[in-house]
Amino acid sequence: MKTGFLFAVASMAITPFLFASNPILPDGFMQVGDAIINTAPGSMTLVTEIAPDGTTSSHMVTMPESEQQKEARAKFLEGQTTFPLTVTSHPSAHGGGYEYPSSVYVMKPYDFYLLTEDQAVSVFDVPAGVYNIQVLYNDPYHSMVVFPNVEVSGPTEIDSNIDMADKTVSLKIYMPDGELMTLPVDGQPEIPYNTPKLVCHQSVLVGGCCQWTHSITASIGGDETYKSFTLKSNFGEGSEAYWLALTYHNDFGNVGVSRTIDGADVTQSMIVANNVDDYYKVEVPCVHTPVYDDKGLNNPIKYINFGIYRPDNNVRSALGLSEVTPGDLYICSPLNDLDKLHTFTIVGDVDIWQQYGPKYGVNSPSLSHPDGNLYFYCTQEDSGYNKNMEPGYGKAPVNPYFSFPYNKDYVMGSTSAAAVTIAKPAGSAENPFYNYTVDSYYGNFGDRRAADVAIFEESGSLNGEPYDPKQYRNLFAWLSTLAADGHQPGQIDITFTDYNIRVDEIDGINVCKISYNEANDDVIPPTVQRVMLKDADGNPSIKFDKAADAILTVAGGDFTPVVTNVDMGNYNSDFTVYDYSPATLKAEYAPFGTDDFEEIPMAEDVDKYVIAYGSYWEGSLENAVTRTSPNKWYDLRITLTDEAGNTQVQTISPAFMISEVNPGAVRNLSQSGTSLRAIDGSIVASDGSEVKVYSISGIEMTNANLPAGTYIAVSGALRSKLIIK
Repeated sequence: MKTGFLFAVASMAITPFLFASNPILPDGFMQVGDAIINTAPGSMTLVTEIAPDGTTSSHMVTMPESEQQKEARAKFLEGQTTFPLTVTSHPSAHGGGYEYPSSVYVMKPYDFYLLTEDQAVSVFDVPAGVYNIQVLYNDPYHSMVVFPNVEVSGPTEIDSNIDMADKTVSLKIYMPDGELMTLPVDGQPEIPYNTPKLVCHQSVLVGGCCQWTHSITASIGGDETYKSFTLKSNFGEGSEAYWLALTYHNDFGNVGVSRTIDGADVTQSMIVANNVDDYYKVEVPCVHTPVYDDKGLNNPIKYINFGIYRPDNNVRSALGLSEVTPGDLYICSPLNDLDKLHTFTIVGDVDIWQQYGPKYGVNSPSLSHPDGNLYFYCTQEDSGYNKNMEPGYGKAPVNPYFSFPYNKDYVMGSTSAAAVTIAKPAGSAENPFYNYTVDSYYGNFGDRRAADVAIFEESGSLNGEPYDPKQYRNLFAWLSTLAADGHQPGQIDITFTDYNIRVDEIDGINVCKISYNEANDDVIPPTVQRVMLKDADGNPSIKFDKAADAILTVAGGDFTPVVTNVDMGNYNSDFTVYDYSPATLKAEYAPFGTDDFEEIPMAEDVDKYVIAYGSYWEGSLENAVTRTSPNKWYDLRITLTDEAGNTQVQTISPAFMISEVNPGAVRNLSQSGTSLRAIDGSIVASDGSEVKVYSISGIEMTNANLPAGTYIAVSGALRSKLIIK
């Protein structure tokens, strides 16, 4: 059996965490055998382990609420007219002592809930509204009685009884070849099996809500293994059952299965199974980015996450696999319907390996199959813009204009990066300010480059005077000091530089500069959300035979943070959403390594605006790229400007390759005969022309006695990146 590690996540967001023997885990994580359980604050996860000898042990993992969550609930209830919502649990007609439920949850769809434990009568004081209720019992089935869409407009009473959980539904898992999943049988090694261990999450949603998950790790089985994966409830309209399982098959490798069923379709003693025809093989190649050479420590780790999402793109449960010896992965999930519970898979690489801290790499966009064919979906997973612009709506939707059919030739991490910047409210009431940073870097295939976010460099200046990094530990400290020192408001320029780019063995760079004037009411620069070059069929590509084959697409705009208390108890009392305003776009290209940019005509398509992503622009390179480049590669410069004059300007180098430009090329820099080189701490031009030298953050330097480092040298129309050693 090959080496791999299973880990389980029961949370509101997928976050990959990798581990080896005796891991040091982040706060809020715990290891159970080969599984890591991550519970969202306030939620409960029943952890059951079935050992190789058949012994079953269970314990509840409850994450305490944070003080911030408690404060948010108090603010939600403060000043409201409330009514008693009484949930009374009556004794079972069959005895057994289950008149006391283990817990009762009163919930709203967007993660607001109230909880009581071990009470026959639970009284909740709630404002008028519609609520979803879970009543959980501690019988062998862990029965759940659900009450969806309970309307409260005055004193309301609900009667519950464990006998109301009158239906069971169990899952059978079939492998890609149609063979039933079989675990080892204790004491009977002669009986063949195909699955040495399995991790499964299962629960019942009511109105899209669920605070309780059952996580099962099974190492033993038999003819009735499926009974371990049984849910017992009253089900009905407004409820949904789900299972999410991950295992290793002796022949196929890693196998993940998700299965959902509408509660209204559940019948007594029902057995459901996954559809073997829904299997797909995940083959998403990744390459290590340059940082791996120094910080990867030669790790071979690959990670895979797959999770079940609500229609509002909020993940309900997730499982992951971290592999030392990467192998095949098969995922079986129902055809993807974004209007129902649906499954996404994310595959990633690890480029920064830290023994005692988080790990970073590059991961693919979300992968699933809407119609039998695989598709990469553009989401805002793990993005600061993931929450919608409209309070209470949920998470950002899928953007169809940057989603595209699966192709295993798309290599994650192999293209240049585009930066997404973000402004976050910081400081205090007496000293408020914004912290400006990079939220995400995305490659041309929609791949999220967490490694780049971990290591980008930053610098800033006030009225052209750069801050001294010896005086301030980072940009945040400098901005904090500016907010408090009472200086005359001026022009702020902040530059984020990403060197972690390698394209076709070319060392690349992303230089992203944001600018604003402190005297303006609006000090939030706009940002791109996606930059993608596409071929004539609309699929992402960076290599084109002719300019006519290439289309540049950009999404973005002006996103202003607004601090608000979101209705119905989103937990963070200082919850931040982002209002959207339009911005103007200018796109330019230049032969690689030069500063000789020319504009690319771009047109906005207002029908392709998507909330949380912004406006959509598109432009063909057919009549735009009219010059050759010595190595056939070209740089992009994208400029966004908002109504206040704030700007984001980023240079992406190299961005794309064109083998043959338009015959009407007006200039050919490869025949200019001019070259730049470093000599004795200076940079000189071969034709003796003047050379201006800039730091990588854009600060002009004296072209003499330059210390070791990377510089941008400009001589006329020629621009090159040079390294002085």
